[in-house]
Amino acid sequence: MSVPSITIADSIVTALNAAELSIDFTATREYVPRFEAENAAIVQVQVVPKQDSREIGSAANDNATIDIDIGVMKKLQDAVTDEKAEMDALLELCEEIKAVINRERLAGATDSICIGLAQAIPYDVEKFEDRIFLTVITATFATTVAI
Repeated sequence: MSVPSITIADSIVTALNAAELSIDFTATREYVPRFEAENAAIVQVQVVPKQDSREIGSAANDNATIDIDIGVMKKLQDAVTDEKAEMDALLELCEEIKAVINRERLAGATDSICIGLAQAIPYDVEKFEDRIFLTVITATFATTVAI
């Protein structure tokens, strides 16, 4: 038996790592997001299964809605004058990440499709004093699960 949230999360990681995006990174699947401060100078992308909701479907399948969080973090450079440009570039990267998965049936999870995307504010207020850009994109996938 496979776990749909893990299968979808792994498929997102594979798709993001294969995509040619404006900023290089290596996405990883995690259970608990732990961004490493010592690596904060580079963009860190972590994919975390968030929620698995199910409703009765047919006699053989349930309809599932799977939410996956995609965290994007980077320590901004010291020059405040470059802050807007750097944040603009990181938000552009977030748009590119969303484009990779939006309305897609990803390899490895072709029975699932991304039906929704939401993005949190582009920084954590408490972390922003440390000049940390941190945002979370929540991707919602629809799939069926055999019962």
